[in-house]
Amino acid sequence: MARPLTYMICTVQRSGSLLLCETLTDTEVCGSPPGRHFLLGVDEDSSPEHFRDQLTSSRNQITSPNGIAGFRMFWNGLPGFVSRVREAYDTEAPNDHEVLQSVFNEIGYLWLRRNNKVRQAVSFWRATTGREQFRYPKDSEIPVNTPAFDFDRVDFFVRLVTQQEEDWRRWFSANNVVPFEVSYELLAANRHGTLESVLDFLGVESRPRCPLPEPRVIQQADEHTERYVQMYEAHPSAR
Repeated sequence: MARPLTYMICTVQRSGSLLLCETLTDTEVCGSPPGRHFLLGVDEDSSPEHFRDQLTSSRNQITSPNGIAGFRMFWNGLPGFVSRVREAYDTEAPNDHEVLQSVFNEIGYLWLRRNNKVRQAVSFWRATTGREQFRYPKDSEIPVNTPAFDFDRVDFFVRLVTQQEEDWRRWFSANNVVPFEVSYELLAANRHGTLESVLDFLGVESRPRCPLPEPRVIQQADEHTERYVQMYEAHPSAR
């Protein structure tokens, strides 16, 4: 495959995608993958012409001077996005990858995965229980959500993130795509090392300014995470 000029971060929620997006943006040579969907604000019922215009405008905003652009895609957003692209560009490409390739120049795929599904599920559960509790800026004093433990809800998210990761795996296989895999655990432990490997994949020769800025967000994981994980794993129904 030729050097990707556009890359899609393929992932599932609560996998460290915001940290990866921030890191890549801070390099100033990897585009600016937004922390939110880069087509945010486009109505599902918008016309094909409006969709094409918005897609072009959004892509221009996420492209760095060297021509590389990147964006994030959660599994649950992929089918609808591909369908809209296929409709808006009236393409009869045989598979999803060819649909995206017909619109984005030399698209490549970063597959961001989290190995520990229980921790990912706990994070997902906390982030969607009560008021929204996603990641906060470092200077925020708002405490992260600590709801009463609910095995069934955590187990639901364990099954959800596991299934959606398998959906990505099948999608890559069906589209004859070999993604570049990125581990959340390695990203969290060695952000600069992970970045170097991604730059190699993208074929970026000019390295970014060093050192990179510190992440502007904090991890949700804390002592409560450890407690929830232990409670889940100790439950008689845990698999």
